[in-house]
Amino acid sequence: MFILFLIFIAAIVTSIISSSFGFFGGTLLLGILKELVPLAVLIPIHGVAQLSSNFFRATMLLPHISFSLTIPFLMGAAIASFLAAEVLLSLPPAALNFTIGFFILWSTWFMPNLKKTVPSKFFFNDRIIFFFLGIILTFLSVFIGATGPLLGPFLLNTKLTKEQMIATQASAQIFTHLFKVIAFYQIGIRLGEYSTMIARLVAGVFIGTFLGTKLLKSFSENTFRMVLKIILTVLALRMIFVGIGIFN
Repeated sequence: MFILFLIFIAAIVTSIISSSFGFFGGTLLLGILKELVPLAVLIPIHGVAQLSSNFFRATMLLPHISFSLTIPFLMGAAIASFLAAEVLLSLPPAALNFTIGFFILWSTWFMPNLKKTVPSKFFFNDRIIFFFLGIILTFLSVFIGATGPLLGPFLLNTKLTKEQMIATQASAQIFTHLFKVIAFYQIGIRLGEYSTMIARLVAGVFIGTFLGTKLLKSFSENTFRMVLKIILTVLALRMIFVGIGIFN
């Protein structure tokens, strides 16, 4: 009973973080669940929780969703879901963490300056970028669970407002987690015996999402973007350190 209560509180707190800044909440929840649920069902249970969290967040911020970015992402995610259910990732986990962490750092801090100095004709437009992000993030989410931080730098490099960034990120990640859960179902993972735990998670993320979307309105655009950059940097550095074996 205490574990279920702890999971409920964790879902509330992490969803407040996700709804305020779009990221870190899912990664934090994954770390907590890793200590409380069997590894065999960790990623699919986390996927259900994140599917619920992003659905509630997208619903509450529905008018702010940029469908011009979400739709291409959905198309890419659909393609990746079929690939991820059939293949195993050959890249060692340490190398994967290091590569993703380095990429997040580069995208957050250096890509904006590069886009200012290099002619726009050398960059894909945002719709094409989000199509490929749908493929990459959905595929990776089957193996590493929380891929939201990979999306963050690309949203920061658009002209979206903070509400639009959070809403668009949530709507895109709905499909990432939905297809991930479907992929695990296709390979025989069933979560029926964890229904009580999942119910606590869903209830917690609803409460946390409601509170977090209210908190989001209190931040200025500049404050939001700077805090988001700091969060993405911390997450990226952690992945790099895990990749080189400093800590796990």
